[in-house]
Amino acid sequence: MSASLAAKRRKALWLIVGAATGTGIASSLPTPVVEIPKQLAIGAADLALCAGIYQIYYDKPMDTASATALFTELGLVTAAGVGAGYVGVKLTEGILAEVLNWVPFIGWGLSAFITGSVTASVGCAFWYLCDVAVREGWALGRTSAARSIGS
Repeated sequence: MSASLAAKRRKALWLIVGAATGTGIASSLPTPVVEIPKQLAIGAADLALCAGIYQIYYDKPMDTASATALFTELGLVTAAGVGAGYVGVKLTEGILAEVLNWVPFIGWGLSAFITGSVTASVGCAFWYLCDVAVREGWALGRTSAARSIGS
């Protein structure tokens, strides 16, 4: 790895802060009737955030093979559970944002806070995974990362 772990952490932190701010601002803009599609775009931004964190820690872009190795390492059930939970959160956010559109300023601010918090949470969870993987020297796809996280 070319950069120290502390530098990687700092870069990942600023990436998360920027992404959470951006998705929060995007969510705060009232768009009646299209809140759920807007959440799909914000979900794509969350995925790009995770890919950016991966690139910071591994000095290479995340591709299909590295994503497959990562999810294989975590276990299919865990990955499916996380995916299902994320979809549920995004649907709930879309519905809630639709309701909050009717409460000017306060509702828009709440929508921004909720969406930014979800993006920050997703980013921090993936950041933690990458940080532990680098510290423990996991070769994703070849070791048992899932057991190491719990210990």
